[in-house]
Amino acid sequence: FTLNLLRRMNRELDATFDLSAFAHDAFYDPVAGRIEIYFRSLRDQTVRVAERPFAFAKGERVHTEYSYKYDDAGIEALARSGGFEVARFWTDAARQFAVVFLRCSPKQTARPRGQSGAGLEEAGWGERRC
Repeated sequence: FTLNLLRRMNRELDATFDLSAFAHDAFYDPVAGRIEIYFRSLRDQTVRVAERPFAFAKGERVHTEYSYKYDDAGIEALARSGGFEVARFWTDAARQFAVVFLRCSPKQTARPRGQSGAGLEEAGWGERRC
């Protein structure tokens, strides 16, 4: 996936990434509950993207993604914080992957995360439900 990003940049942005000169790096951070994904330069090099040069040192990493992992309770809490409720879970036999159907919670008004109070009505968030 990560190296495909470089391949697309080569194709779509006239970049000059040598795919063999980069590696995919990923690890799980159990405290944050996420996988962190990077691509790492295997040597000192300069790459051009849209005619602009970018220098990479050997071992330098570029962060491309956080992939958060949630248990059932975490998904339910996240849904509630956005004004939703879990309607149904579908999981694999090992319960490592899930698809979750959410519906608007009749108990809560959806608002931007971390915001409350004054100014939200003017921004269109008043009593509107999700």
